Amino acid sequence: MPDQTLLSLGATLALAALAVVVAYVAARYVSRRVGMVGAGPLALLAATPILPHATILGGLSFDDLLPLVGVAMLLLERETWVMLRRLPYSRVMAVGLILVVGAATASSLAHASDLSSFVGMLLRSAGRFSFLAIIAMTSATALPAARRRTVVAIGLALMGTAEAAFGLVSFLVPLPYGFGLEFTRTHSVLYLKVPGRITGTLSISPDFLGALFLFTIPMTIGLAIDAPDRRSKAAWWAAALVQVLALALTFTRASLGLFLVLVVVLIAFRSRLVYLVPVAAIIGLVAALTPTLSRLTGDIPDRLALWSSAIRLMEDFPLLGAGPGRMLTVAATDPQRYSYTAFGFAGNSAHNTVLLAGAEFGVAGAVGVLLLNVGLALVALRLLWAAQMRTRLVTSVEVAAALAMLAFLAQGMVNNLFTVAVTGTVAALVYGAVLLPEPVGESVPAGGQRPAGESVRSAAVPGHPLE
Repeated sequence: MPDQTLLSLGATLALAALAVVVAYVAARYVSRRVGMVGAGPLALLAATPILPHATILGGLSFDDLLPLVGVAMLLLERETWVMLRRLPYSRVMAVGLILVVGAATASSLAHASDLSSFVGMLLRSAGRFSFLAIIAMTSATALPAARRRTVVAIGLALMGTAEAAFGLVSFLVPLPYGFGLEFTRTHSVLYLKVPGRITGTLSISPDFLGALFLFTIPMTIGLAIDAPDRRSKAAWWAAALVQVLALALTFTRASLGLFLVLVVVLIAFRSRLVYLVPVAAIIGLVAALTPTLSRLTGDIPDRLALWSSAIRLMEDFPLLGAGPGRMLTVAATDPQRYSYTAFGFAGNSAHNTVLLAGAEFGVAGAVGVLLLNVGLALVALRLLWAAQMRTRLVTSVEVAAALAMLAFLAQGMVNNLFTVAVTGTVAALVYGAVLLPEPVGESVPAGGQRPAGESVRSAAVPGHPLE
């Protein structure tokens, strides 16, 4: 048996190494093809959800590989370090990050039983938030900014379309071992009505796939609105249609409700009311062919019970929390106090980014995550204000990204999105690459004056489609 275990571990490590090599080679190819050094690493970050959430060793899983390779490639560029000093920053978010990282570190120290458990807790708490900050900062250094935004938008649109296509296949054609589906539970109104809720290649909760579609669908629609010709418009609208159908098959209430608001606001914001016609047709098709409406109205959520449990833990452990990843473990020690609430039985984690941080890291952690939410919202709202007042040229992709970020933050109030690798990575990428204002001075002189319009990170490629 030990030999079999070692063999399995060796095969997993070999597969992970192969994935890293393929990712690096693919990123280099994309960078050369686009004519932009940062394009390949950004594409890897956008493609993060493609690899499944399967453990490699310790707390490392396959869906961590692409962002790790992408960030490493960006950090190996000398110009990244030059531009990091010029990035604009939000004091609100800086204070929030310091608070949550400090609280998570203190909580890990207090609750760890040995060095190994301390490292594990630290990586999944303070380490996770720190890595998201690194993703945001490094992705913002890829210049020129206009091309960076286009690369990320296209990357996310393609990733979302690929996930949607796989999800539709898994829903219509049962795959081996039920891969790509989460089977419906007996208490759900979907039970025996559908084969399951799609999870995509990630094979984790459909709620997280729904959260990803809240980024990819608006970005795809933004590309469709800004497309220069009819063929491109048709292609991006078709991609958006596939993603909307897949979003419906996640049967995620929060994502579906927020999507309806988000897409109507996006189209109205860009004064393209005629585009509401295909959107209305898509929504009607979804309502007619799937039991989505009954899911929205007939399946009562238990969020109030989960929030009550988290608040009680925060009350009892205000300074250090219950410990990273230990909310359910501590709740199980006193079910009468933490599990049985006035709103029903709380059998899951907080499903709220702020309350989860408070339950596991203490009050300081909750305040820190709250400030991160406020900071991200302010950045998104500032961009929307600039678009509305026409103080600068704002593309539909940027408007879509701002609205998507606000939807992400809203869904974070009913789901744990920051602590999930893929959703946190995509949010950090969109913030850094699309929403964050340009660094002061895009071009950096290197041995003389650089021609106007030429960036330190990429030279113009005449005739390139991203140009």
